[in-house]
Amino acid sequence: GYYIYLLPGLNGLAIPVFFYFLVITVMCWQGISLYLWKNSRALQYIAMGSVFFLISDSILAFNKFATPFELARILTLSTYWLSVGLIAIGLSRVELKPANTET
Repeated sequence: GYYIYLLPGLNGLAIPVFFYFLVITVMCWQGISLYLWKNSRALQYIAMGSVFFLISDSILAFNKFATPFELARILTLSTYWLSVGLIAIGLSRVELKPANTET
């Protein structure tokens, strides 16, 4: 729905923006799905980070393709850096298990 809302302002970028929206949406969906599947604190940080990344890009798209607004830059950057920080914290806390090396 959000893409359709932005569509009139996309002009020649409709197809690339569609694929970018698709990739960001799948990334967010995967972040949330991992947390719901394993329910760990590390994956919770990653899920929250992916949501804030989606919010950041949504604000950026609204400002660029719909209606520019004064707080866009601060909102975009704050949600972006929050997302990067949360994903980094989550990744630093993920417990990695060795791959099954059966031969």
